[in-house]
Amino acid sequence: MSGYANRIIRIEYPDLGDKVFVEYRNPRTAPSADLSPDDNNNLTQRQSSFLVISRLLRSWCVYDATVDDDDPPELTGPATPEMVSKMPFVIVNDILGAVAAALQGPR
Repeated sequence: MSGYANRIIRIEYPDLGDKVFVEYRNPRTAPSADLSPDDNNNLTQRQSSFLVISRLLRSWCVYDATVDDDDPPELTGPATPEMVSKMPFVIVNDILGAVAAALQGPR
C-alpha cells in the first residue's frame, strides 16, 4: 500500500464524556494551503485558527461548550470555524498543537 502513514489522527476525551472524540487529518500530511488562511482574509489569529481546524476535521462527537445546560447539544457538521469556536478549549488546543508541530517541521 502506498501513500502516507497516519493520515488521520483520532483523539478520545473520556474525561469530557462518553464517546467524545475528534478525528482530523494529520497536519504533517495535509497540503500547506489547508494550514494557513488566504492572505487577503483579514482574519484575527483566533479566526484563522478556527478556520485551519475546520479544514482538518473529519469526524467528531463533541458537545457545544458555549451552552450552560446540563445536557448541551451535539455539534454537527459540516465543520466550520463557527462550530470549532463552540468546542471545548482542550480539543482546540490539542489540534492547534499538532498544527504548530507540523509547521515547525522535524527538529
